[in-house]
Amino acid sequence: LVGTAQRNTEFLDPNRRNLTGFDNLLNQSQIVGVNVHPFFSPNLDFNDAINNVRDQWNAVVANYGPVAHKLALTEVGWPSGGTNDDVGGNYGSVQAAERFYSDFASWSMPLAQDRTYYFQMYDQPYKGEFGGPVFETKFGLFTANGTQKFSLPPVQAAAVQQGSSALIPASTPAAPAGEGNTERDV
Repeated sequence: LVGTAQRNTEFLDPNRRNLTGFDNLLNQSQIVGVNVHPFFSPNLDFNDAINNVRDQWNAVVANYGPVAHKLALTEVGWPSGGTNDDVGGNYGSVQAAERFYSDFASWSMPLAQDRTYYFQMYDQPYKGEFGGPVFETKFGLFTANGTQKFSLPPVQAAAVQQGSSALIPASTPAAPAGEGNTERDV
């Protein structure tokens, strides 16, 4: 399997379409990954983050019609701690991560079930060892030592029965705003 992955912003940049070899790379790839991280969109409330993902995904699909069947949402997530002052002060919290995960699980069900991937399983503390921002270390659904941060929806049995290679969480309603852990750094 040969593929490539880029951030959504690169797929939507008209200058990238004109790069020598870009369309050839997409045509020769069997899978084309799109990474969409709403946390890096300026001034975005986590309660509206899934709408940002949907809009970005739909724009990429619309712009790449001939290879749309190859597209996969290969990275999406929201951190459970840290702030990103470079993009309007978005912040991570367990509440925000849980809400986004739940919203993503519900939204992604109609997509091809083996074409959506959540970022990431475990926190990566090493990313902060050289002065990197705290949020970069906190994208995991579990802490680095394996402690689950919040309840995950059960795996949809239909995804397994249909022969999908990916286990996608069952659709669950999002937690109402204001409920859950509100600590900024967990």
